[in-house]
Amino acid sequence: MKLLTQLTLLGTILLSTTSLMAHEGHDHGTPGAVKTYNGGSLQTGKNADVEVLQLGKKVMVYVLNAKTKPIPHSEVKLEALLRNEKKKTSEAISLISEKEGFSFEKDLGGDRHTLILTLDYKKETSPLKFTIESQ
Repeated sequence: MKLLTQLTLLGTILLSTTSLMAHEGHDHGTPGAVKTYNGGSLQTGKNADVEVLQLGKKVMVYVLNAKTKPIPHSEVKLEALLRNEKKKTSEAISLISEKEGFSFEKDLGGDRHTLILTLDYKKETSPLKFTIESQ
């Protein structure tokens, strides 16, 4: 009888563990699950999302609608300021229009920087901050 109880308990534990592991890694549209456009850092503005993606010295900035699709350049105004946190200095950054976003290239010199973006879209202004570092 004791052996039967132990086997039943072991079987229950194995089945529970298997079903828990089968669900791992699946979000099935879970509320709050955030999908980015290109795998960068995403922040939400007042009426648009902004994604920043580092590619070595090149930094891409994407302005996205609620369906995570790029908003045409003609509909947004984007200003950028790069702050060196170690040296406590800031410089205005000229953004280059790309096919689906904006970009700039900068040698960060091994220091941590804060990219401060000001997004104007549909008569709303959103200040956003992203941390970027040398890669």
